[in-house]
Amino acid sequence: GILSSLILDLPDPQFVGSLKAQITHLMMGLVGSRTHPSDPIAYPLPRFRDGAYQLVALAHAGNLDVAKQLSPYFAENDFSNSTLPEADIPALGIWALSEVANSLKQPDYDQWLWPHMRRKAEIIGNMLSSNRPGYPIFTSAKFPFAENTDLQRVDLIAGKMDKSSGSIGLDPAANIMSYRALEDAATLADRLRHSEDAKLWRSQAEQLKTTWQKANQTQFTAFTNGLWPSGIAEGERDLMAKKLQERWEASRDATGAFRQTPPAMQYQLAEAHQWLLLNQPEQVWSTLKWAWRNQASPGLYTWWSDRNELDKSLAPKSFSQWQRFRGWVNPPHLTPHYWTAAEMLLLQLDMLAYIDHSTSSPTLIVGAGIPTAWLKQPISIKGQLVEGNLVNWIWDGKQMNVQIKGEPMKVKAGSVFPPGTQIKVEILPKELPQSK
Repeated sequence: GILSSLILDLPDPQFVGSLKAQITHLMMGLVGSRTHPSDPIAYPLPRFRDGAYQLVALAHAGNLDVAKQLSPYFAENDFSNSTLPEADIPALGIWALSEVANSLKQPDYDQWLWPHMRRKAEIIGNMLSSNRPGYPIFTSAKFPFAENTDLQRVDLIAGKMDKSSGSIGLDPAANIMSYRALEDAATLADRLRHSEDAKLWRSQAEQLKTTWQKANQTQFTAFTNGLWPSGIAEGERDLMAKKLQERWEASRDATGAFRQTPPAMQYQLAEAHQWLLLNQPEQVWSTLKWAWRNQASPGLYTWWSDRNELDKSLAPKSFSQWQRFRGWVNPPHLTPHYWTAAEMLLLQLDMLAYIDHSTSSPTLIVGAGIPTAWLKQPISIKGQLVEGNLVNWIWDGKQMNVQIKGEPMKVKAGSVFPPGTQIKVEILPKELPQSK
């Protein structure tokens, strides 16, 4: 089913409505085995970057059969983001497909994925070590690279991504996500016993992280992906919190609302995800409540992308006839925006439970995004898929009971729970999660 196996018994109907709506919108936005950035009438081509987040969100929500069906496009495409080659695409492909593999835990999928994972990791290695303009050209991307002369640069990856390149001439997203991708590729290599590949990719990831940190001393670039999903800023949590707070004070009023409406919400939700991992749920909730108060279609939990920006920078003129089909007299924006839906869904799921890999042994963090007001009554989460482990947890007002079907792991309550909260953990018989 669309809503997978997740059952939520929570005191806030908006939270539940929003989470379920994102799954429904992401499923409705699919056309065959392709994702789209918004209404397919508005933009009939898949966009890899948007789609990578959509793929991960659907996998995390437990829609594993769908995630498998969507996987070949992300495996086979190495550079093309709709109509342009972009430097972060190989890394996003590795990350998204690794997240699906981690959710599925199926050896056959791992074996199918391996040659694609290896090829993409080698592409990242080439971009990190080559300064040949226009290199490489891949027929599978279907687009020549001759015009993209700044695609790579020694030690760090240059590129173009939504005007995010800054004064050092680099694509922050490509470098940050390439670190994550090399680590993910190494994990799959270990699982399939390709130890030499794993060793090489971990070495490249560490070199990239070191070089990025040096460049980062003059220009901080990890606001939307430093802790989640990349982990590259894990050793700089204090700096991350300081820089995020500066951005917060510059863009928010005293109530936590945005001073100006963002042109799209995916980056703001991604920043909220960083706040979640910094154990600051108040900032997360300020962003969520603002988003719920400012829906593109009130009651449907959809958000927007600036239509003029899409028409101008992404869509050929022939795509610009969508307004007449939509039923709006003067449509102010594109909606739904599926990258934003994916970010919202991934954030809300992690607010309920996520696995912290920054510690010596992976730790399940339960209820990191729960507001204090919820603790006065029972809370129940059943059937949440967390990195391939089915997790149920119940807060009865005094104690937390957690069931894990999958890998045994440490369990920790989120920072909002009272100090010394008793946690009873039950490891259920291990079996593969069922696709939904």
